[in-house]
Amino acid sequence: MHWPEHGAMPNELARRLGTSVPQDILDFSVNTNPFGPPDSFRELWPSWMEAAFYYPHPQGEDVRKAIAEAAGVRKEEVLAGNGGSEIIFLLARLYKDKTVLLIEPSFAEYRTALEANEARIKTIMAQEENQWQPSLHDFLGALSSVDAVFFSHPITPLVFPMGRNCCAKCFKPVMIGILI
Repeated sequence: MHWPEHGAMPNELARRLGTSVPQDILDFSVNTNPFGPPDSFRELWPSWMEAAFYYPHPQGEDVRKAIAEAAGVRKEEVLAGNGGSEIIFLLARLYKDKTVLLIEPSFAEYRTALEANEARIKTIMAQEENQWQPSLHDFLGALSSVDAVFFSHPITPLVFPMGRNCCAKCFKPVMIGILI
């Protein structure tokens, strides 16, 4: 059977399995809250309605400024978009005909965006026997031959965080390049 390429498709998965979607299922295949918005959000929603009628700045100036201040970086270092997938596809455009290291399993949109933009993809597959951590040896060995690294943290769809030691060893050498 060919699995759906993206999460949040329980009806498609059930169709392919020849069954129906159970009513008591919690879908953790995407980064949305399966329980819906918290009560505090519901209470504040009416006060946000007026802002919904104004078109935002095309470059997201206000949101970029707020994110930059919260993260302690310059506004020019923040890229705003219409959702994470748009940003992933925009970044992937930078790597047409370049080589990108992709640590998998990962968010399926990374591979889709890289393939759509004709990037050459090198893959390191994290394994269960290594607690879903990428092989440090393989990772460091691949760095000299790639233009960027795409990875998820925590490693999706498994929701295992990379250990602090692994992060420090993996990403210190990358800081001279691009890490996505």
